[in-house]
Amino acid sequence: MVSEWIENDGDYNKQDCEINAFKRLIVKLRGYFPKLPICLLLDALYGGQPIFEAMQEVRMEWIVVFKEGRWSTLYPWVMSIKDHCSKDNMIVDVEEAEIEDRKKRSHGQRLRRGQPQNKKRIRFTETTYTWMTGLEVPTKDRYPFNVMTCKDVVDGQKACDY
Repeated sequence: MVSEWIENDGDYNKQDCEINAFKRLIVKLRGYFPKLPICLLLDALYGGQPIFEAMQEVRMEWIVVFKEGRWSTLYPWVMSIKDHCSKDNMIVDVEEAEIEDRKKRSHGQRLRRGQPQNKKRIRFTETTYTWMTGLEVPTKDRYPFNVMTCKDVVDGQKACDY
């Protein structure tokens, strides 16, 4: 296991942080495994030019969560072109599952351990995966990147859209 502490010495001008510790960690990781192909799955916190450059220096690949709020200009731009650019790159998975539709029991019914009147029903889940490859951001100093999105609709209600 490889780890890196976030530490501050007695005299410091700037506090150490996760980003700086991560940069030290990937150098240490590459030192332990110099020939191993490595692809890291990273939280949106690590999505940014300095991290991408540091990972490229140590010959690592990365996948970063693409989250609204962390990517103030990039996220809206990508989502605005998603429908047009990913229409040929889409997989839709529909799942039907029989589940128990439990009715709520009162406190007294639970104390008496009365069985709830459960009914079976079909739950419909539709998951749509889309992807876009080789996107180039219309600004300087950016790398081409790929985006994969996932949208879940459960019983007609949107469960998630990333």
